Amino acid sequence: MKTKLFNLMALFFVAAITFSFTACGDDDDNGSVNKSQLIGKWKIVKTEIYDLNGYLIKELDEYDYSCFSTFEADGTYRWTDGLFPETSTWTLSGNKLVLYGDEVYRVVKLTDEELVLEMRWAEQGYDEGDGGYDYKEDKKKYYVRVTED
Repeated sequence: MKTKLFNLMALFFVAAITFSFTACGDDDDNGSVNKSQLIGKWKIVKTEIYDLNGYLIKELDEYDYSCFSTFEADGTYRWTDGLFPETSTWTLSGNKLVLYGDEVYRVVKLTDEELVLEMRWAEQGYDEGDGGYDYKEDKKKYYVRVTED
């Protein structure tokens, strides 16, 4: 009887451990982003550029630049580098953010203070022969929320 009880407890323990490891997967890959949390003004602080194999090519620390992205509630997107402001549109579906009508980003992280966007070259629909996209790099952009005083 002790052997059967021990085997049953061991089986339960293994099942519990297996379930806990499977539950720790990345649940946010296809999750929805709270649209209202995105609305506001964001300052870009860093851009990481990767080759198509996922290796970091360069990292641009952009604390010294005045590059801002503003997401309006009506779907208006404003970008400025301090000299040449641009206005376009933005849409959000799940965790996919579309800017300028055709630039697709994945929202990797969004909190009240931080925003991380990732753009993958292959997901943009470009192929090797497409002359409309000269450089083949993946990008990850890091932002902090700008609070107006």
